[in-house]
Amino acid sequence: LGKLKIATLPLKDANECLQKGMADEVIKAIWNAKQYRPDGIVNGDELWNIIDSDDDEAEGYSLPWQVPLQEMTGGIHKGELIVVTAGTGIGKTTFVRQIAHHLGVDLKLKVGMMMLEENIKRTARGLMAITASKRLALNRDLVSEDEYKEIFDRTLADGHFCFYQHFGSLDNTSLLQRMRYLAVAEKCDFIVLDHITIA
Repeated sequence: LGKLKIATLPLKDANECLQKGMADEVIKAIWNAKQYRPDGIVNGDELWNIIDSDDDEAEGYSLPWQVPLQEMTGGIHKGELIVVTAGTGIGKTTFVRQIAHHLGVDLKLKVGMMMLEENIKRTARGLMAITASKRLALNRDLVSEDEYKEIFDRTLADGHFCFYQHFGSLDNTSLLQRMRYLAVAEKCDFIVLDHITIA
């Protein structure tokens, strides 16, 4: 009761099947009709083969700091959604940038950066500032030109970061398409979206 099933006929419709003497095929199609379910919906009784296998990504990736949170969570895992919440101006962006830098630079994982409150130049310099341990995002003159290029090479040149250049456009459909592209085409291990309220 209350379930939709879809029968697949060998011809255009039941009438055409009857005209061609295929009444039995119509009955078989009705009895063999598959229950309709939208993409992405899975019933728990179908999960045994998935949860019984150990071939998925069980490894946790460390946080950049040795804090109790690391021990409690076992680090950051692929496939998880982590939401960081705090008051305005507390340092959420700085916090997630530190984690992204650690994943991309220290652990050599690929990270998609969707920083909606800043342009990609600011985001890139912010990541470089972590490498340099200097506030390069505010003042690049804190290092020489040679040092600046060397910091870039150590931080961004290996291609472990992909950036979303949003040009001020924040259409939700477009945002999801770009996120999907980062995950599928660019094969990003993690995607940072900052911040979700804008989206």
